[in-house]
Amino acid sequence: MKTQPFLIVASQRSGGTFLAHALSNHPQVFCDRGESLHGRGVWHRVTTMSNEQIIEAMFSQQFYHASGFKLNWPGRDWDGLSLPIIQRMSPRIILLTREDKVRQAISILYLKAGKRAHPGFSVHSDNGERPSFRVRIEPDEVLHWCGRLNGIAKVARRAIREAGLRCMEITYEQMTGSADESAECIRPDVAQQLCEFLNVDDHPLCAGLRKLSPRDLSEIVSNWDEIRQAAGGAK
Repeated sequence: MKTQPFLIVASQRSGGTFLAHALSNHPQVFCDRGESLHGRGVWHRVTTMSNEQIIEAMFSQQFYHASGFKLNWPGRDWDGLSLPIIQRMSPRIILLTREDKVRQAISILYLKAGKRAHPGFSVHSDNGERPSFRVRIEPDEVLHWCGRLNGIAKVARRAIREAGLRCMEITYEQMTGSADESAECIRPDVAQQLCEFLNVDDHPLCAGLRKLSPRDLSEIVSNWDEIRQAAGGAK
């Protein structure tokens, strides 16, 4: 049995960790749940493997029908160092973006604020506990990140196309059926498409994670009305 290599390409706070966890719970899929190529990640802490060796290992785990990992975009891991081996192994690419760039930008900025205020702060939980603090986020910062995220998606599409790799592009909203980050499972129809794309049996894809942030942005951002007005009435 030949293992199908795959790569999740995701920008910050687009649902990449959620998708990686969901795929890793499929019995025929190996998907590393962590940051495989991060300098402070587990692979660099416990081994002397180079990035090229880690990539090859992530793409070729035995006894699985599909094997892969998540790569944050943008980053130097794709540019230059990793691109030749990615092209050689020809993984299938799952490009993950978000339709609601305002919510994504706020999620990025909220995470940064949380880490500053609470060392070890995380946005994921298996018990549903939630932080009790609210933050003020400058509207200009949100608009800056919205523009940046739109640019990131365009560059990622072009890089994947130029590499000649087969790609399935989905959004977090398509994957979960909502934008409020409360989902724990991928929608059955999208799960079926992902399984077909990876050449594995159809199987429910659930992450087993809960988001720590409340659904309503007004609950975590003290000046949400100001941001909504600056962003043109975003919900």
